[in-house]
Amino acid sequence: MKTLNTIFLSIAASLLMSACTSSDHMTFWGDPIDGPKQEFVRKMLKKTDAVVQDNIGNQTLIGPFKHDHQDSYFLVVESKPDVDVVNKVALLYPSLHGWNEYETKYNEMKKELTQKYGEPVGSVEQFSDPNIKTRDKLSKFFVKEAQYSTLFNDEKGSV
Repeated sequence: MKTLNTIFLSIAASLLMSACTSSDHMTFWGDPIDGPKQEFVRKMLKKTDAVVQDNIGNQTLIGPFKHDHQDSYFLVVESKPDVDVVNKVALLYPSLHGWNEYETKYNEMKKELTQKYGEPVGSVEQFSDPNIKTRDKLSKFFVKEAQYSTLFNDEKGSV
């Protein structure tokens, strides 16, 4: 799992997350992002037919989650390294092919999160070479010659 960020587009604490008025924590699929990691993983597994794919250190990979009758994404549930408390949920999309699909998914999620949380507090979408050809963008993104990130804040956390 250490190489997941170089293989899949990871969108942390993403569109399925929502603020919950009855908790001090943000939620994912209605469950607060808090408490022991394995307890949170069990809650996610009860809601789907996905399975735990891998456990490495403070990260657990769950999936595949199905969408439109195809395997479309995985979850990474991460706890703080020093204590077993969930602090991050990320979506991974291994079934996307080519830069255009990744960019489209990113823009869809950004639009949905903007509707939910308002304008982002920060957004960067750029390549180190602004004249890069579309066919080269995905490989440049994976070798960290591009930055695509958007940050939203609310009273319970950041997305």
